[in-house]
Parts: sequence; structure tokens; C-alpha cells
Amino acid sequence: MTRGMAYSFLFALIILFGSAPFDPASATLIFDSTIDITGTGLGAVDTVLTIQKQGNNTSDQGCVGRNTSGCPGGTLNSTPLDPLRVIGGTLGGDEQTGNSQTKTVPVGSLTGTTLRVVFNPVEPGNNNNNLTLNTLVLTVYNGVTGATKFTASCDATVCKSYLAVDLGTGKSGFVFKLSTTEAALFAASGIVAADRIGLSASTTNVQGGHETFFLDPPAPAVPEPSSLLLLGSGLAGLGLWKRARRKGTQV
Repeated sequence: MTRGMAYSFLFALIILFGSAPFDPASATLIFDSTIDITGTGLGAVDTVLTIQKQGNNTSDQGCVGRNTSGCPGGTLNSTPLDPLRVIGGTLGGDEQTGNSQTKTVPVGSLTGTTLRVVFNPVEPGNNNNNLTLNTLVLTVYNGVTGATKFTASCDATVCKSYLAVDLGTGKSGFVFKLSTTEAALFAASGIVAADRIGLSASTTNVQGGHETFFLDPPAPAVPEPSSLLLLGSGLAGLGLWKRARRKGTQV
């Protein structure tokens, strides 16, 4: 079976499991702070979603996930960092699809208490340049089946107009988090390190771009379950080879 066929088969399973009846925990993102940061280019942080308005449009939207419930109408769009990436659909269309631009990321050691989502607009330096964040949804997907385990969407303290004055990539951003109550809900959702975090978002009154969304602190790298399976198979094969070699030497 070729790699492409394998990914297509896995995507079919994701559609099956991801579209099955489920009752994921739902929470609300709240505003935390505005931060002034440097060194946060696309490859320097856990950039989850990058969106860019097209032509003369003044709005943009994007979605990245692991099933078509999180990104309705989305399609499989593999990338080395996220082979089972699903993007686009009715919530997307303006994603930048580079390997470091848009991807789901592993939960790793993140918890509901430490998880932060940073919204980093890139707009012209104009004191009257307000950009509106209309929607922002964080989704945690099962790292094996792609099923949705947890969602958190924005409330009025998050989805609102922001004074986006020269917030170039890597310069500053708006930080969102879970409340203490919502963090406890995250903890009770059976989320493990290998699960994946995706986002959907939309903005209006956009004059520049691109807009990026990343996690802070970054989630430590966690191997894909499929990678672990390949590693385990390789180690098992090596063990059998060494055992056979020892027996051959003893004859």
C-alpha cells in the first residue's frame, strides 16, 4: 500500500469516527492579556493557523483540524508535520497551507491551566485600524481516531474589535485562555499528550495580513501514533534478527 493510499484509508476512518455521535466537552475562551513578544516567526512557535485575505477582500477565515466535524466540508491536506491535517470547508478557505503555517499540534504536557492561544494580527500601522475577531474555536482531537474530545469558543471578551496597530508577525499578540472552571473541564475530558489541537477563526475589517494563531507555551513534540507503531515494529524486527543471528552462531 502506498503512503497516499494509507493516508486516504486513515482519512476515511477519521470521517467515520469523527462523524459518529459524540458528546465532546464544550467550554469558553476568555481574554487573558496583551503581550509584546519577539522571535515568534511562523517556525519559532507552535503556529496552528495562518489566514490571509484574498485580493481586495476585507475578511478572512480558516480552519484546521482532524475531522470534518471540526472543519465541515474540509479535505485531507497532508503535511510532514501533520499527515492527517484537514483544512478548509465552510469555515475556511483562506488558510496558508505551508508546513509551518497551518497544522494541528500535539497537546503534549499542556493542561487546561497552562494552555494559551495567541492571536497575532499583521495590520498596517494606523491608529484607527481596528480589526474584528468574529469567531475563534479551539478543538482537541483524539490523536488516533480524530474524534472530537473538547471544544472552546470565544465569548464577548474575545470575539470583538481589536486595535491592531502594526502588530507584525512576531511582535505582539492578544492572549486567550480557559477560566479555572473551564480548565477543570479540559482536565476531565480524557485528553492525553498525543491528542491534537486545531483551530478555526474568522476576522473582518482586515486591511493587511496575514493573521496567525499560535499556542503559548509551545506544546512539546509528541510522535504521531502511526510513527510510534512503525518504530515499535522496527525494534521488534531488530530483536528477532538478533535472536536468529545468535541461534545461527550457536549451531
